[in-house]
Amino acid sequence: MIQVQKLTAEVLLAAPRRSAAIPNHNGRLALYDVSTHKFGDKTVKEVRVIDLQTRQSSDPGTNHVLIEHSIIAEFDGPIEYVKLKKLDDGSVVFMVTGQVGDDGLLYNQEAHQKPSTGRTFDSARIRLWASLENQQPYSLWYNKLQQGASGKWELAGHLLNLVDNTHLDIPGSMLDVDDPPGTFDISHRGAVFIAQDRTILDPGEFAVSSASFVALDSFTLPATGRPKKIDLPSGVNDCIMSNIRFSPDGAMIGFLHVPRGDEYGSRLLLASTNSLDAFDAFSLVTRTWDNGDDEQDSPKGFEFAGDAENIIMASAKFGRTVLSRLRLRDGETPHILFKQGTASAFYPLKDGQWDELLVSSSSFVDSSLWQVVNVSDAAVIEIIPLATKAGTKYGLAQDMITEFWYEGADDVFIHCFMLRPRNFDEIRSTRINGEWGGRAFQDLLNLIIFLEKLPYLAQDKAVLAGASYSGYMVSWMLGHEIINKFCCAIWHDGIFNLSSFFLQTDVLYESGNFEGALYPWQRPNAFERFNPARPKLLRNWRNAPPTLVIHSEKDYRCPITEGIATYNTIKGNGVPSRFLIFPNEGHWVLDPENSLVWHNTVWDWVNKCLSGNIKRGDMNW
Repeated sequence: MIQVQKLTAEVLLAAPRRSAAIPNHNGRLALYDVSTHKFGDKTVKEVRVIDLQTRQSSDPGTNHVLIEHSIIAEFDGPIEYVKLKKLDDGSVVFMVTGQVGDDGLLYNQEAHQKPSTGRTFDSARIRLWASLENQQPYSLWYNKLQQGASGKWELAGHLLNLVDNTHLDIPGSMLDVDDPPGTFDISHRGAVFIAQDRTILDPGEFAVSSASFVALDSFTLPATGRPKKIDLPSGVNDCIMSNIRFSPDGAMIGFLHVPRGDEYGSRLLLASTNSLDAFDAFSLVTRTWDNGDDEQDSPKGFEFAGDAENIIMASAKFGRTVLSRLRLRDGETPHILFKQGTASAFYPLKDGQWDELLVSSSSFVDSSLWQVVNVSDAAVIEIIPLATKAGTKYGLAQDMITEFWYEGADDVFIHCFMLRPRNFDEIRSTRINGEWGGRAFQDLLNLIIFLEKLPYLAQDKAVLAGASYSGYMVSWMLGHEIINKFCCAIWHDGIFNLSSFFLQTDVLYESGNFEGALYPWQRPNAFERFNPARPKLLRNWRNAPPTLVIHSEKDYRCPITEGIATYNTIKGNGVPSRFLIFPNEGHWVLDPENSLVWHNTVWDWVNKCLSGNIKRGDMNW
């Protein structure tokens, strides 16, 4: 019998957060880590092992020790993101990331502390997400681990710098929130990586990256050749790249790239390590991408599945992250093998055998779910729920989630989820490029019209909430008549003024939003068309419902000046409002104690609005 626990903000944030599961070589055990926060105390992090057959989980050091740990080497500076590759002779090569000092050695910032905190910048990028740009470049460092005569593992020499080029950041995404380990890979042939040029002075070009291959004859000696760039297909311009991989035999290289003007249109490129001429996997294998067929979902990530002729891709589809298999043969198309929830990671259950996968995923009712999936049959053959017991621990169930479609702008149908309480009784219950406030806004208007036809919804208790781009949409809606349909608004790390925002944000990249313009003076009408800060629209903010504004001082993607301007405008229009600020958070509120304040403040504001304790026009609330 499972004891149901009421799901409060404290319970949600104190619940153990479990990582993806990584199986061992025979698929019997899996390694994972757990992070648990105790309010008023600290966060405890554990590394655990689970027996996938008995479902028993334990700390690998409490019951028995399989291998005594030992220190192989110590380095004079911080390193991150270790990647390992076993060679045929039994040795293991490794590669890590670390900064490069002016002397060409591994850089240690603590050893170079300055009495002043002042920083000067000449490059295009000053900050990214919640961090200032690093002064010293990043590079990749490598060597080999081998067993000595005593059987203990030893480092075969000292760390070697893969590329002696201080004009590059290698890899180029160390401060990004995406996957830094996904921007480099190693094989017995050498290394591949994605880099960014630190000397670029145009803010609109800094995000552009390049992919390169470095051949290594030995992992204990410096590279004898310079990096060779991978040539992009004809007609493919500079772009943002990610998820670079070697095929298991090291003969092929695959990576994702996002073309200019289509930030959601990532494509899979493949290249031979011999020619380094990349080709588009979809246009040459499936032959559908460039023929008007939109059924090929843009991949978010991929892995070579056992050889160079099969890959497994992750892509977004209908509010989920699905997994598909693609054979790299003429005329083949991807076949979906997993579509239950949002897949976050996948590994072959047994080393080298890709017929069965251990998939880690999440859903509306379960924060962490592990499933064994048969690839050929596209079927889940085993479920390993440990986090929330498929949601039952908190009184959640899959039947609380419903899906529906409605017609949005330009005859495009929009897919939606609706979450309803467990005891809900209908009888008794009373796409944005160049169209920031256009088609997406019309989609929401159509959704509201659709929802107003549902008799079981309380139309006077509608709450408007949005963060980041959705925070921009709240700003846009505040200036239009539709805002009168809401009794409460939540604005989190959003955008107030498009023209000033794009001069302050940490990343400038032409994504097709404003007729190809990066700066307001290039296409002023394109920026002003959907700018919430137009005076005519700001005057309508006096009709806004009670509004809670939230912003973090270290959010460099949506700077806090946008939040201050939003709050002052709402206050200046006499609207009941409150401003919640986090001095030490970025675009996401990550600290558990701060997250608890966030949840409690939001729910307190919503409840006061729903109960009528705070209403439009209240001056002394």
